[in-house]
Amino acid sequence: MRGLFAWGALLTSCVVLIALKEWHGGRSALFLLACAALIGLQGAVVSLAGARHVQAKRSYAPSRPKAGEPVAVTLSLLWTGGIPPLWVRIKDLLDGSEVAGRGRGHLRYVGFRRNIEVGYTLSKVGRGLYTGAELELTYGDVFGWFGRTLRVPGLDSLVVFPEGSGEYSSHWKGRSVSLGESDDPAVGNSVPDLLVRPYLEGDALKWMDWKGTARRGTLLVRQQAAQMDQAVCILLDTNPSVYIEDEDSESAAENRAFERAVSCAASMLQAAAAADERVAFRHGGMPRMLCPSDLSLEEDVWVSLAAVHPSAGLEAAALLRQAACEGAGGSFIVITGQLTSRLCSEAETLALDGYTVELVSCSIHTEGLESERIAQLKKAGIRLTLPPLSAMHKTGGGAA
Repeated sequence: MRGLFAWGALLTSCVVLIALKEWHGGRSALFLLACAALIGLQGAVVSLAGARHVQAKRSYAPSRPKAGEPVAVTLSLLWTGGIPPLWVRIKDLLDGSEVAGRGRGHLRYVGFRRNIEVGYTLSKVGRGLYTGAELELTYGDVFGWFGRTLRVPGLDSLVVFPEGSGEYSSHWKGRSVSLGESDDPAVGNSVPDLLVRPYLEGDALKWMDWKGTARRGTLLVRQQAAQMDQAVCILLDTNPSVYIEDEDSESAAENRAFERAVSCAASMLQAAAAADERVAFRHGGMPRMLCPSDLSLEEDVWVSLAAVHPSAGLEAAALLRQAACEGAGGSFIVITGQLTSRLCSEAETLALDGYTVELVSCSIHTEGLESERIAQLKKAGIRLTLPPLSAMHKTGGGAA
């Protein structure tokens, strides 16, 4: 649009100058007409003979940044297909803002070079997996009147990991992973150090859990806790409906609550790694459980956590049920938004079967969760954490 306006203004000026010369004559009008023709000529050269293609590739420092951390970028540009530009204005759309935060982008004089390198800093990049993030490159004539703008995908990728929270890390250090804890001796483990798992062909009938079988509607067997995989399973709920906090600003509120949940998961994984504890991780969009203590899977865990977003998938109750049926461990931490009745019911059932279950709500609302239900969860031996961690619910929050 800007180029069309410049050409229109130039042609109008030429017509006026020609009319002025024919009417009045004189060298001044002829000189002005020659200047206008020169401006038009160099604009035509840029428009018709300028570079048509450019390859862009970024390199980053640090190469594995965390959300909100400044990232130093070195941008390499290779111009092909015509005369390289004299100057270029760069807008990096990676973080949704212009390079260096300037209103119209960052201007660089490149002197008709085909290969150039530009350095700048992105002050704030959100968590995510960025592949082929676009750059907006504007270049033109000497005077800047006739410009072209190209949107170029970068030949690079960047993984921005979630930023952990020291509060959640401290919470992990203070938590108890012992099995079968309950305030009521009649609830949970009727046989010490026993856990419940699905029946497998060949299991002895003496280990059948008939009460649990009647309650769950499927054959269950009690097994020594020491015989089961004792990894702590961290489950992240990705169901969008549980992260909506404000109906008037649904998208922004959903992001805030979900980012708190992702930060919680990242903090717990980091704290577990620092304590050399064995953990397993899965969110609603993952096909299977991953164990970050396995070096071959560690990168997959963190990349999946960086790229996760609210989406349709297994809801928290289904994640918890499936993890228990697969025998993934004896202790489960479910990180979610609003606590649903289905999740609470499933957690109570597993707690009665001898599992340790912790529910972490990252939503400021607890829809439908009344004090009676909180007391019921606590009585079943379920650890309940509500935000903020420093001011957990006085009835059931944070009780082990």
